[in-house]
Amino acid sequence: MRIDGTGCKYLMVLLWLVGCAVLLSGCGQQTNNSNSASVTNAAPPKLSHQLEDVTNFPYPPGTVLAAHAAKGQYSLLKVLRVDRTKVQAGQHPRVFIHYRTYEDLYPSLAAARTAASSPHLKVRVAHGVAQQGFLERGVQAVAHVPVRENELAGYHKWRKAYEAGQADVVAM
Repeated sequence: MRIDGTGCKYLMVLLWLVGCAVLLSGCGQQTNNSNSASVTNAAPPKLSHQLEDVTNFPYPPGTVLAAHAAKGQYSLLKVLRVDRTKVQAGQHPRVFIHYRTYEDLYPSLAAARTAASSPHLKVRVAHGVAQQGFLERGVQAVAHVPVRENELAGYHKWRKAYEAGQADVVAM
């Protein structure tokens, strides 16, 4: 079965939503291990839910990236924010990339580059969040368009929930 670029985008969004549902389904549930033969009293390590800005990330906020889609086409996404968790000694920070994706596909990198600065791009996903590895899949910076405050509504909602321990990120 072959999936075209649009189908591929819908599939990625669907997988992301399923991942979110799986993460959220475990929130607030407690398990009773009293019947277990070996119960460990050690609490799992807590992740920090305090975030700080990342200033040295290769794709700063406002970077518009072209990503390979199906059939040699390109799609566009824009980096909105880059955060990392505050950590204590010995811990590794988690880096979160906040982005938005756009509807249209472009037949060449040059066409994607030309379209990247257009104020008329149709938004597909207003706010997505992924870990750093998400952008290590063959993206290229094609433009820089400053992030407007109205583009950050989804980010602010996510951050409030994350800092309250009620939201996370799907590792892609």
